[in-house]
Amino acid sequence: MQTVSPTPRRDALRAGSWFFLINAGFAILIATRYMVHFTAIAGLGAYLYIAIVTLSHFVALVFIPWLALYAPVALLVPRRGVLLPWGALIAALTLGLLALDTHVFNLYRFHINRFTLELLFGGAGAEIYEFHPSEYAFVATVLVLGILFELFLFRWVWRGQWWRLLRVARWAVPAVLLMMLAGHAVHAWAAANGSRSITRASRFYPLYFPATANDFFIKHGWASPEQNQLALAAGADESRKYLRYPLAPLRADCGSGANILLILLDSWNYRALDSLVTPRLWHFAASAEQYRNHYSGSNGTRTGIFSLFYSLPGTYWYEVLAAKIRPVFINHLLACGYRFGVFTSASLVSPPFDQTVFAGVPGIPLRVPGERAHDRDLQITRDWLAFTEDYAASTGAPPFFGFLFYDALHSISHPDDFTGPFQPAWTHAKYSALGEDTDPAPFWNLYCNVAYFEDSLVGLVLADLEAHGLLENTVVIITGDHGQEFNENGKGYWGHNGNYSRAQLGVPLIIRWPDSLRPTDSLSAPAAQPPVARHWTSHFDIVPTLMQRLFRCQNPVGDYSIGRNLADAAGRGWLLVGSEDNFAVLEPDRITSINFDRTFDITDTSLNELPGASLNASLINDILRLSNAYYLK
Repeated sequence: MQTVSPTPRRDALRAGSWFFLINAGFAILIATRYMVHFTAIAGLGAYLYIAIVTLSHFVALVFIPWLALYAPVALLVPRRGVLLPWGALIAALTLGLLALDTHVFNLYRFHINRFTLELLFGGAGAEIYEFHPSEYAFVATVLVLGILFELFLFRWVWRGQWWRLLRVARWAVPAVLLMMLAGHAVHAWAAANGSRSITRASRFYPLYFPATANDFFIKHGWASPEQNQLALAAGADESRKYLRYPLAPLRADCGSGANILLILLDSWNYRALDSLVTPRLWHFAASAEQYRNHYSGSNGTRTGIFSLFYSLPGTYWYEVLAAKIRPVFINHLLACGYRFGVFTSASLVSPPFDQTVFAGVPGIPLRVPGERAHDRDLQITRDWLAFTEDYAASTGAPPFFGFLFYDALHSISHPDDFTGPFQPAWTHAKYSALGEDTDPAPFWNLYCNVAYFEDSLVGLVLADLEAHGLLENTVVIITGDHGQEFNENGKGYWGHNGNYSRAQLGVPLIIRWPDSLRPTDSLSAPAAQPPVARHWTSHFDIVPTLMQRLFRCQNPVGDYSIGRNLADAAGRGWLLVGSEDNFAVLEPDRITSINFDRTFDITDTSLNELPGASLNASLINDILRLSNAYYLK
């Protein structure tokens, strides 16, 4: 009986299948980098679950590009000269993205996702992330070497033709499908029964969205409602899509006509305010109120700024963006006729503050020229000096609201000809060199040199206010949008957007009030020395303080804010921080971080897990009920 030779298409599909199956093995090896975070796994069942999910998920991740990109080309053009380089490119890019994701996750604890891709490629990426040319050269070299290796491997697989003799591959697809189903079934049971050892492990892998079926398990008596407490406490009601903000019209006047200048330094570590790192700011702070235990409302720019201007949790971001609702604070300034001078180094388009904080406010530049962050920081300083020159020359001008947002600390870059005083220092941020055991000193020194440069620019702004006689009628607020970690917790975190410790949330806060608005020692004289406050304060407190102290607002603070007056030194029991995607409840001695899939971690304030700690569902329920008060019922 004569055998039928395989067709070229069948050859191409078989060879490609084995090639991608081998690459799935490489993907699993790369994925072991995620396993360093499996610190709370206990029990044979949990380890079996991880093994099943790891094998099935990463085989599936590798074969999705095979199915979507390789197989159609193999069917249409079954030629080795086309398929070898095409398959090698697909495999190299797949493994490269996975390796990059492990690095991003190890640094920041979030995966490459739609949000980060939008930041990188949404039109303002170069203003948000800056990399040294050597970083690009390194990535390009690794990518080229990876493609060459994959090309050699695919050629070896195809020419060997041993894959024709191996029939075991026919069992690969059903085995992977069976493991995937088993993994989802186990996770659904674990979620319904509160098995954190399993549910916590599930979120570490990219593009893995495990199933839940709490109602099904409860209905059949395989779980109890009490074990579903977290979902009841932290779940969002999708039907609440309309806002009632503020809860009642504001009863406030326009005050004495004092100007307001808000200066923000992006990614300002709270330790980078002292007489050496920021000498001009330190000198200015001596005549101002200082808040030494101040927190942003989030660990990222978008919701950090949102918490300051709106005085609401970042969980409202998407609804506010969809409705293009301005903060009540900005609305009140507009109603009082304030003149706006808004100059931001990073674009106002991404994140879209032009559609939220400053939606519909005329005359605000969305971008400023400048190739790098420090170039744009210099430019907004020049723009501000021109603004005050024009303002001081005008007669009968209304009060102004100024907003300066500096970005060089975020990109950690300064002019090439600038030599900072802190040495030894890196010449640029070497992101690929960062790890849990990296010595932070040269990186920290680079950061301090950038802070020293930024201090010189802010010093020009403050000196200009005084030179034009504007300082004594201006409320000057200087703070950051969020912090910047340098592995202070010893957990391998660098930067921000990774956790909710003080290293990523804590920022300096300096407020200098005109004498007429400063607290008094007596009925007639301002206090001789502005206070240095050490009680727990937050960005949510800034707007209520301005509304009460500057505009004599009579509304209860809860009508427009979840904060309080900065002068309120009563013990704070909690702080809600983060965004809709993930958030945390901070308490004085612990952090409860709640993830996008509503799994949670409970740690102390240094991110050490608290053994045996249980969710304070009652507190979280109360917090979420209070914070959700601005939805229409």
